[in-house]
Amino acid sequence: AADAEMIMLAAGLMQAVGLKTGAYKIRVSNRKLIDSVLDIGGVPNTQAGEMQKLIVLRAIDKLDRIGFDGVKDLLGEGRLDESGDYTKGAQLPYQAIDILLACIMIMQGGDGGKPQSRNDVLSRMGALLDTSAQGRAGIEELRAIDDILAATGFSDEMVVFDSSIVRGLGYYTGPVFEAELCTEVKDEKGRLVQIGSIGGGGRYDGLVSRFRAQPVPATGFSFGVSRFAHALSQLNLARSETPPLVLICQFDKELQAQYFQMAQELRTHNIRTEVFVGAGALGKQLKYADKRGAHLAVIMGSDEHAQGMVSLKNLRLGAQMAKDITDNAVWRETQPAQTTIARAELASHIKTLLQI
Repeated sequence: AADAEMIMLAAGLMQAVGLKTGAYKIRVSNRKLIDSVLDIGGVPNTQAGEMQKLIVLRAIDKLDRIGFDGVKDLLGEGRLDESGDYTKGAQLPYQAIDILLACIMIMQGGDGGKPQSRNDVLSRMGALLDTSAQGRAGIEELRAIDDILAATGFSDEMVVFDSSIVRGLGYYTGPVFEAELCTEVKDEKGRLVQIGSIGGGGRYDGLVSRFRAQPVPATGFSFGVSRFAHALSQLNLARSETPPLVLICQFDKELQAQYFQMAQELRTHNIRTEVFVGAGALGKQLKYADKRGAHLAVIMGSDEHAQGMVSLKNLRLGAQMAKDITDNAVWRETQPAQTTIARAELASHIKTLLQI
């Protein structure tokens, strides 16, 4: 869920700055797919094997620059570039090279046509990697992400599955993703160029444990700020104001898809929204909302969901009124900063409260 939220935040940011569908793509893959191919190819789980794996990742990461044939050379013996420089390859066995190239072909349309839908990609990749437990795990993680993306309206034009996205650093352990601008902007010499990738990230569960004994699951995404800001400036989309934030609390894990669906609905109404994706009771989530400077918190449990209702907590109003209330009993009875409304009225009610 956290990986899906990170991907949606990236896509939501693209929409929030005014980029239309088709002007950007979020490209998603999973390191477990690459790892499973290397296992099938017999790459050993040793220090030498890790170095070989790194060469493979860096070779695939260069697909846009050196093309399919160049990547094939770097997966094998090596490649001689146009300048005459020779780069030693990963020395993979032919079986592993064939499967890796087949994965890339599937993600990019297979027969040279348009890329397949996310669901089609998962079906074809699942058949290709069915003999690998790690490959099946990677497919299932992508399928869980796709379920949330589909439920929240992120189409195949916005978010695609693309196995050429590997992120060159060795610490990623699961889903990886990049945000790409598909529109053209002018460079410093006035020439039209396509910006390409403006940020990326993924899951890196093993990174924190390199520095401390405790394993900590983690996922993240970062933008190239100056690169992105320059592109937005060239497209006349640069803005400076920060809109108010709404936090959707996770009161019931079984309603997770509903929370993300609410978030996407609010974002389509230009309401800045975040879903709490960590673990913790409601009190902890509200404290997090305060730290984030959120104006409103949305709370919905199974009872409210069954009744088609949600609760709204006005954090700014509650904080202000709390200064003037000394009787806890009065506070509990009146709850002046919290109200329950029909789920269907969520977006319109919040827009009224935030005056947007």
